[in-house]
Amino acid sequence: MAIPGARDGGSRPAAPGSEDEARRLSVHELVGLAVGCMIGSGWLFASLDERRRGFAALWTWGLCGALMAVLAAVMVELGTARPKTGGLIFLPLQSSGPLVATVMAAGLWIFYLTNGVSESIAMTKVFSIPWPGLRDAAGLTGWGWPAPRGASR
Repeated sequence: MAIPGARDGGSRPAAPGSEDEARRLSVHELVGLAVGCMIGSGWLFASLDERRRGFAALWTWGLCGALMAVLAAVMVELGTARPKTGGLIFLPLQSSGPLVATVMAAGLWIFYLTNGVSESIAMTKVFSIPWPGLRDAAGLTGWGWPAPRGASR
């Protein structure tokens, strides 16, 4: 199903010095975006909170990570096959129609709405745990002094 007026994703590389070339991200920037989006504070620190449940919690954490990697690989393949701005909505619209695209858009909106809040709560919860070796009865230790300065940069 083709959308009238939609531009073809095209397979031609952008001309050097063109506007499209200037808007492209480097490999390091793309990796940073992917890691920052996929591995948030809740993902990283969930296993710390769940360790009291034993091996099953770590097994589940690893299984979910593998499933996320498969989903990410599918999205990368779809995005490279048909590069389009708004691909998370455009691809379901092309393949399954407006109802699926609307459901997908609503789900993404809810996710983007709640993601910042859940990340903030997870970071606050993890960093409220006392770290041994950074403080003693007299105050900050030798390792405790550079910690807040390094975190503020």
